[in-house]
Amino acid sequence: MVAATALLEPGSRVRVRFGAGTRPPGAELALRHWLESQLAGAERAAAMIRPFADGEFGRGAEAPSPAHLAAANRLLGGLRRLLREGVTAEREAVAAALADPSPAHLDRVGRLEESYAATVAASEKVWQFYRDIFGQRQTRIAPRLLACDRIGLDCYQAVYQGLGKARSIPAPAPFAYMESGRGPATYRRDILLSKIARLPNPFPLIKLPYHRLVAPWTLGAVPHEIGHNLQSDLDLWREIPGRIPEDLRRAGISTEVARIWARWHKEM
Repeated sequence: MVAATALLEPGSRVRVRFGAGTRPPGAELALRHWLESQLAGAERAAAMIRPFADGEFGRGAEAPSPAHLAAANRLLGGLRRLLREGVTAEREAVAAALADPSPAHLDRVGRLEESYAATVAASEKVWQFYRDIFGQRQTRIAPRLLACDRIGLDCYQAVYQGLGKARSIPAPAPFAYMESGRGPATYRRDILLSKIARLPNPFPLIKLPYHRLVAPWTLGAVPHEIGHNLQSDLDLWREIPGRIPEDLRRAGISTEVARIWARWHKEM
């Protein structure tokens, strides 16, 4: 340590460095442990975002279909690639910091760790969402959810079989799941969905509150929600808004009223 006594003029400055060139005992070992723990945590987090296995949620009719599992796994596969890239970058940064623990190298480890933690959180959110909705197919509400799946598929078959030109029904089919709320809702295919970190939704989702599932006479809402997905998959959202005003004006309806109906075309 350096100690000094000086008589200074008012307003003058002095700069004193204490312990220059020294480090507390064990600092290097503690730093090494911290750097290695950051890397170990990153590697463990990447390994936890695993694909769902065939039969993991049962094999009966209520279970998620192979197409649903494959779609979710493709989404998770993209996230795992991001995580592996993050681990590689962090491994290189940790190696550089161990060789030369300069502020620049340590700052890089910290920045990468912060960015990687955000990617892990988003990936876990996606993985947990699918684990939860697929896991519902092993509970006592599974038969009710299957019934809603079948209603949705029947709607698709009825519409696609009645088209003027043969078209294959898009896969995977709509998938029903339970979530609390005031009423049913749907999330259409390919929409950027916040529930899965704003990634494209791989198949239509039909959200149903429990109070609807136990009151089957209220499940007329399922065909309504399926209708939104049919409009989207058939690209009717571009065609219908223009057709409605034309037909209504030919029927003598005012332009103002026709515009109102056109705005509500998704709810018809």
